[in-house]
Amino acid sequence: MRLDLLVTTIFLPAIAGVGVLLIPSRHEKAYKYLGLLSSVLTFLLSLPIFIRFSSHYGFQFERNIPWVQELGIRFHIGIDGISLLLVM
Repeated sequence: MRLDLLVTTIFLPAIAGVGVLLIPSRHEKAYKYLGLLSSVLTFLLSLPIFIRFSSHYGFQFERNIPWVQELGIRFHIGIDGISLLLVM
């Protein structure tokens, strides 16, 4: 299974946020470092998306994955020129 950069870039801060919640408050430096690490990793993962983005097309890096098939619910994500800036 390949690494999906867009999905990873979007969900990495949420996963790190859960990790920060699990660290006891007496370890203040640990959750500061985890926050910094997740921010730097998110930025580094967004760079290939920025480099490979082509302004001549509509949505790019699209993922359309069935989630709850019985109800017809799908996880559908992609970026265009405006949302590229928000991802960065």
